[in-house]
Amino acid sequence: MSISLNESLYREVSPELRERFFAFAQNFEFTTLDASSVDWRYLDLGPQDQPVVFFFSGGLKHPVYSFAVIEALASQCRVIAPAQPQCRTLAEYFDGIDAILSAESIDRFAVCGSSWGGQIAQVAMLRYGERVDRAILSSTGMTVGRLLSFALKLYRRSIGRKPPEAVIAEFRKRALALLTDSPEAIAFWKAVFDDLYEKTMTFDDYATLIDTQIDYVETYGPELLRYRFPNPVLILRAKDETAGSRKTIAALRRAYPRAQEYQLEAGGHHPALLHAAEYREVVARFLAERP
Repeated sequence: MSISLNESLYREVSPELRERFFAFAQNFEFTTLDASSVDWRYLDLGPQDQPVVFFFSGGLKHPVYSFAVIEALASQCRVIAPAQPQCRTLAEYFDGIDAILSAESIDRFAVCGSSWGGQIAQVAMLRYGERVDRAILSSTGMTVGRLLSFALKLYRRSIGRKPPEAVIAEFRKRALALLTDSPEAIAFWKAVFDDLYEKTMTFDDYATLIDTQIDYVETYGPELLRYRFPNPVLILRAKDETAGSRKTIAALRRAYPRAQEYQLEAGGHHPALLHAAEYREVVARFLAERP
């Protein structure tokens, strides 16, 4: 399954960014896999003879929104990037990841995750242990605590009482506000959302996102705080990050005290978009280092 774009919607996007995105979309072709009656779709991009990086997308669930990060990884590695189906627990989600790893005969791999995907990547680090030879945690944090779990459960119940279209519209508004305050990036994200959001995000997609976030906070967060991942970790973020909090960032640092950390001067919640060369260089250097 490929992705089609309405190119007329991107007239306000800078030519360089527009061409990068269109080039990515031309190679956008999902591989499909049925696992436990769940329809899994994933990208398989980059040189097939290079080490594998398993990439986990953020809260919008569809890898097209993470194209700039995938672009940076696929310049040197084979990248497997699944769309997140409507799983209500992360155990169910990782049953599908197991199926993809088996179908592609992948034993050892790196993981990378952006935003919410960075938290899923941490669960992968815990689940697969030494099979994960390194991890890149980009524009993410670690969310734990009973109060957060309680708040998420209250919110999950509240959205069930609202019109589904209103819930999805509100999430779209919040997501756009979190991404960046750069005019160039805003023009890009507005075009992408106008073009693709209603095609890629339903109420059930959003509801199951909240379900898995509750599961992360309750089931995996406490264990991750105790776990000591044995292999290299890169924490990558922009100084003008627009999402998360000091608390979630501090928790991430405590969980990975030996991690390398790199801050880009700017870029908001998706620095690979406008700072592609710097982002690619940092990622390439980390992936090339010996354990």
